[in-house]
Amino acid sequence: MHAMEWETIDVERLASLGVFNEALGVVPNIDPTQAWPGEAPIRILLHRGDLALDGLAFDTNRFLSLDADMLIVDGNLILQGDLDVEQFDVGTPGYLVVKGDLKAGSLFLTGQFECLVRGDLSAAAVVLGTEASSGRLRVGGTVQAPVTVMVDFPIKAGALDGTFFVQNRHPYEDLVIAIGDASATRRIRVEEDEEFGQYWLLRLPEGTSQAELDTEAFPECCILTEAAQADHEGTGGGLSLKEVLRKHGAQGFKAA
Repeated sequence: MHAMEWETIDVERLASLGVFNEALGVVPNIDPTQAWPGEAPIRILLHRGDLALDGLAFDTNRFLSLDADMLIVDGNLILQGDLDVEQFDVGTPGYLVVKGDLKAGSLFLTGQFECLVRGDLSAAAVVLGTEASSGRLRVGGTVQAPVTVMVDFPIKAGALDGTFFVQNRHPYEDLVIAIGDASATRRIRVEEDEEFGQYWLLRLPEGTSQAELDTEAFPECCILTEAAQADHEGTGGGLSLKEVLRKHGAQGFKAA
């Protein structure tokens, strides 16, 4: 068991520590005074200094403590495996705040979960964000990964290093994708086919709408390789997208 230090801190005290300082590029999407009104205490799992773990999972079964609202690492967080957000539910933490750098194998983010990193974020394989409601990824420095895929999952970062795929159906794009310097990053719109949902990772030819594509052209336009498509449950295989990416990594994408 890694050395952890528990603290119970109210909203005002937490704000005074600079956790919600937008100038540092780390601020929750939800106003903390709304999330925790009045004098209700916030349960914080706080680790002072750098923290190294085999991996970190946020769900109702495997998280370090089910009654924590937030995990704060006052230093660097180094994961040999993945940062895995399987689900967000009552009783599970909604925030991970890393005041230094975050390094991991892959990141799998979803739902209302907020991942806030003041330094750089680096992943050896893939950064995947899907189906956000109020969650998002915010990084003060650079997101460095061979492939980053954001499917309706907001991201804000100082810069991106690697191939970047984005599917955005949000009416205010600047609220969803805000990158300080993405000049070296390929930005590609990924669209979902509602009728043939199995091919939701499509890169459309320039000037072509999805309605103009024949179904037979979908596999060719899919950003996954043929091997990854064969494994994906949406394209005839038996694996979820996350399982496909665990198996193939960045090599599961044609542009990687």
